Amino acid sequence: KRFSRDDEKIINRKGDGLNDYFGTYDITSITTTDIRKYLNHLDDIREKPLAPSTKNKHTTVLRKIFRAAYESGVIEKIPLMPKMNIKDNPRPSFTEDEYKLLLKTTREAVNEGVKVRGIQITSEFYYFINFMVHSFLRPIEDEVYGIKHRDITVKDNPKRLEIKVDGKTGFRVAITTNFAPEFYDHMITKIHPNHKPDDYVFFPDYPNRSTALRNVNRQFNYLLEKSDLKITPEGASRSPYALRHYALQTRL
Repeated sequence: KRFSRDDEKIINRKGDGLNDYFGTYDITSITTTDIRKYLNHLDDIREKPLAPSTKNKHTTVLRKIFRAAYESGVIEKIPLMPKMNIKDNPRPSFTEDEYKLLLKTTREAVNEGVKVRGIQITSEFYYFINFMVHSFLRPIEDEVYGIKHRDITVKDNPKRLEIKVDGKTGFRVAITTNFAPEFYDHMITKIHPNHKPDDYVFFPDYPNRSTALRNVNRQFNYLLEKSDLKITPEGASRSPYALRHYALQTRL
């Protein structure tokens, strides 16, 4: 699949999408200057200019469109994309000690029966954190909140889970670490022993995945505040995405 869901949003979004701006253009006539004017247009229709990283997403989609046209023989060359000066801005993550502290705080909250807005923090939440780190999935409805038991296959040599995900970048099979099968086994034997193939792996009591996501965000924020980990030393605010960033960072 050439275009992801995020790509399609940039293409079809009303007001500032690629179709709205370039829809009447002949693709063979579009130049680098035209693309630069489009990027300036994105700033002009807003009170605050777009971040360079966001503009870069737009040029990436444009490049894909031109590549498709080139491969089909519609155009003879692909115009150069204007360069964006992107400031280095590391995404919030954890150090190893901070991650261990988060797990310790979570275990304590589970043992104490802590409730956040009336919803108890349980062992399922502890396994959710571990699974996030060892599966590299994004904390969004289409990824970790969207997986069902039928989407998971346990593999050996090496031991791992293979997870069918139709997420942010389209369909893929996510490969986990060799520790993920252990956490998944705890889920299906201790947390949800009577699960069915079409049940969600995490928090199946909430069929509305948006509700499950909001509950997790609230509990995660509580644990971060309790651990004094909500804000990084650089002043950035952590969210469940920090678990994925930590997972990728440790593997790199």
